[in-house]
Amino acid sequence: MTTNVQQIQETPVNPLNGFKITYVDFIKERQNRQQNNNLKVYNSIMNDDMTTFNQITNANEIERVLKEINIVNNYPVTLKELLENVKRDNFKSIIFAGRIAKNSSRQGTQDEALQIEVSAKAAANFNIKIENLSSTAFRATKNEPTILSNNEFKERKINKSETLKSFDAKISGDLNGWVCAKVCYGAGGHQDNVFEEMYNYCEWVEQYHANSNELFVVLIDTDLTRQFNELKEKYEKNKNILIVDHIGFQNYLKDYYIKNEKEKLNHLYGNYGYDILEYLKTSANI
Repeated sequence: MTTNVQQIQETPVNPLNGFKITYVDFIKERQNRQQNNNLKVYNSIMNDDMTTFNQITNANEIERVLKEINIVNNYPVTLKELLENVKRDNFKSIIFAGRIAKNSSRQGTQDEALQIEVSAKAAANFNIKIENLSSTAFRATKNEPTILSNNEFKERKINKSETLKSFDAKISGDLNGWVCAKVCYGAGGHQDNVFEEMYNYCEWVEQYHANSNELFVVLIDTDLTRQFNELKEKYEKNKNILIVDHIGFQNYLKDYYIKNEKEKLNHLYGNYGYDILEYLKTSANI
């Protein structure tokens, strides 16, 4: 499937020749995924493929459709009868499929996986690994600094309500830390919950990890500019918290690498009186 990812040519100051920032249009990604969902439902109806049908449809929306039909017709219609009816009319099938297909905006894990994939690709250029985690791999406990693995979570028999949102990625290599990722577009209750989760996450970092050497990344791609900026401004003085979108994160990784390489060079010069000009001639890093 074609993704809405573009490469932006980086400036010559980049330490690695050929490195490019990757841009993802998440709105188009969702639009394409919705069209794909609709088509899968349509094909499953026409091919009597109930396994796929049940996987890609919204059961609650199907119930609503059946209730609406029953109210209008004044007698009950089963899903089997409805499917047989719409199959006889191609237009009906297309419209019905679009009505009951899963909403792509509710498939956020796919968006977040793409955020992390793009970030990991950039990080690999800079001796940094970003590992996508399962939804249960690691999570923070609300009232203590502990980050629990899934096994530890089970062993301690902690209630899920006592934990924060699970981490979406782990950072290791020349930079260590954690990532919580979200893609949210449009106003509404679900989006409000996203920012509440991130505020709770940042408060936890401030309380328990203010002096940590790890970086805690809030990776949010959104059109809710005001909420994003308010979150960023509140925690911008905390050196452990980075609040960015996927473009900002890639730029941070690049800048971190440059800073790290310069510190290595200064260390060499300070300790050994190293000939910097000679080093620059033979080094491809900066």
